[in-house]
Amino acid sequence: MEREQKALQDKYDSELRKKTSLEADLRMNENELEELKRRAERLEENYRQSEAQLEELKKKEEEYTNIVSDAKNQVEHIQNKLDHINRNMGDAKVDRHEDERRKKKTEIVEQLKKLYPGVYDRSVMKSTQHDNF
Repeated sequence: MEREQKALQDKYDSELRKKTSLEADLRMNENELEELKRRAERLEENYRQSEAQLEELKKKEEEYTNIVSDAKNQVEHIQNKLDHINRNMGDAKVDRHEDERRKKKTEIVEQLKKLYPGVYDRSVMKSTQHDNF
């Protein structure tokens, strides 16, 4: 009987150790589960923050795209104005040179008229010569 009792006691002790070991494993697994839950919550929070930041960045990108587009339109408009001004300046330079040439021609003809009484402007002479023929 002692043998049976010893066998039963050994079996009981063995089962008790198993139970203690299983309880320790259970506590460890429960702790691990809690840690994983906290980690999952942090990851979800990070995900939500990342999504919010992404949306904000997309809005900023759209704003900057609009700003760049507006700036390009302004540059094009200003470039067109500049081209128009440059054309007008070129025309004005030509006109100024033409006016200077005419003025100089008139001065020379006037000087020649003072020096030589029979001098006329060629363009006047050409028109009078054509009338005579």
